[in-house]
Amino acid sequence: MGAPAKDAVIPMIRARGIGIVAILAGPELLNEENHPTHGAALAHTHEEEVRAFYEAYQGLLQGTGLTAAAHKSGFKTIANLWADLGGGDWNTLFRDILNDAWGRDSIDIVAIDHYPGTWCCGSNYRDWAVLDTLGQIARDYGKEMAVMETGFSTYRWPDHDQDDQETWVNSALDEVLLKRDTHNRDYPLNFFLLVSWYEHVDACSSCGAWVENHFGILTSSAPWGIKLAYDDLRYQVSRWM
Repeated sequence: MGAPAKDAVIPMIRARGIGIVAILAGPELLNEENHPTHGAALAHTHEEEVRAFYEAYQGLLQGTGLTAAAHKSGFKTIANLWADLGGGDWNTLFRDILNDAWGRDSIDIVAIDHYPGTWCCGSNYRDWAVLDTLGQIARDYGKEMAVMETGFSTYRWPDHDQDDQETWVNSALDEVLLKRDTHNRDYPLNFFLLVSWYEHVDACSSCGAWVENHFGILTSSAPWGIKLAYDDLRYQVSRWM
């Protein structure tokens, strides 16, 4: 079944915004639209993509009964771009959106997905320079920031075994924490709010060396088994409290 036509997409946006508040306190208005395999449903223009943000935001206001000035007491909106291989100039893409009043007013949190060691940066697990770029965007436009996805696939070859994931957890997440602490100390109005681990359980631990099947911290075989990095991840998460 194909994607709906543009004329059908735009009218649906506001209604979806109204409905989503029942289940999400932080709805994503955009997720990885710049990912090379996703394909944008709407053109990167004021009347299509940015209007979609605006319509979804207005729907959220209607659904909660909150005003624009007070909405952060009930929800915050997120726009999320892919910051790795194939994502292109995501910095400029974000700025294009936020330079438009509809986009700027509709988005509270700017966010990225970043996978050093799997989709980027060779074996340099501490390569989080993208957070410096994201932080500058947050400061320039008065936004908060987040990492909506990160993790490490144990698809085995090359250098992607469970012990490599364990090293990744203790290197990459430590680096993110250091950057978070520095950023939040220096720029408390543009808070670095959260990092989301991708993912909890492997999509299919026994399905061969396909990258996307092995991002879990648990194996998918029943009963679920913990990977070597499980306790390390629990420790790194505890440092964020």
